[in-house]
Amino acid sequence: MTDHYLDLIYLHQDTIYRAYSDFADKQPIILLHLKDTKVYAYPVSDFKATLSPRSQKSLDREYSLAVKNGDIVVFVRDDDNRQLVSVSIPAEPTVANK
Repeated sequence: MTDHYLDLIYLHQDTIYRAYSDFADKQPIILLHLKDTKVYAYPVSDFKATLSPRSQKSLDREYSLAVKNGDIVVFVRDDDNRQLVSVSIPAEPTVANK
């Protein structure tokens, strides 16, 4: 993940955390869609179904580790650059993230 995408996640972190909080009991995947500048919360199974088999395996590993560590998985979809990247962030904002 490039610093550019991390910067965008931090720019939209309030919305990301609000979306996660609204569905925290379902441990959703969060998607930051850059083209329409929206944040979505998806059940992991629904989001996983949109991925290739290789990406599904990668998501399984990242999601399991994120849940174990109390993190959330955030995907950034950049249609202009044909990128879909993910990162795990703390489920609660930290002082450094504010």
